[in-house]
Amino acid sequence: MRRRHWPTVAAVALRLDGAVDFRNGRDARSVAGNGYTFLMDWPADDQPFWMKTRNGRIMSVPYPIEINDTPTMLSRMQPATDFHRMILDQFEEMLRLSQNQSLVFGVSMHTFCTGQPFRLLQVRQALQALMKHPGLRKVWVTTPGGIADYTCHAAGCLRALIRA
Repeated sequence: MRRRHWPTVAAVALRLDGAVDFRNGRDARSVAGNGYTFLMDWPADDQPFWMKTRNGRIMSVPYPIEINDTPTMLSRMQPATDFHRMILDQFEEMLRLSQNQSLVFGVSMHTFCTGQPFRLLQVRQALQALMKHPGLRKVWVTTPGGIADYTCHAAGCLRALIRA
């Protein structure tokens, strides 16, 4: 991506809670070198981690590649009922696994996919079931920016806040 496009990318990223979603090391270097403190879309772990680039560190906030409407319903052509079940099963198992360490449970949804009325009902029902789950009281519901801020604070760094 050319530097002249960064103002446009910055405007989009700010609307997405400060995250940028690029998948190769060159782009991670560019993002780190332009003042961003975290990125997403690097499906590598269930916890945030620091990536080193030639332009400094940048945090990778977990991005769910499996609990993601696009590959599930558009690539693998699974019905919304499968995605509903996947969300609930993923939550149950991650809640169990989080007894020993904090984990990030994410659901990636896109309006062009999940936003279709014939899919929306199943996804809404899954999210409503999560909100009623007795284990939800043990869960911090936040945004990717909240995760980055908390992780950065815990590591003793200060996140640069970028405002348009």
